[in-house]
Amino acid sequence: MARLGRARPFSMYDRCRAALTGLGVAFLLTGALVVAVYAALEYVGLRRLPRGGSA
Repeated sequence: MARLGRARPFSMYDRCRAALTGLGVAFLLTGALVVAVYAALEYVGLRRLPRGGSA
């Protein structure tokens, strides 16, 4: 006799994987680009500081 009842619930991994649509991918890539640009600007700014350290 077949088991009656609910199917196995989705795990958190299945939910996250299913929820990542094209819009989600675009959002993640945009965020990664913003972080990369900020890091590059900060690196250039830190390189231009005088090395004497006088405040």
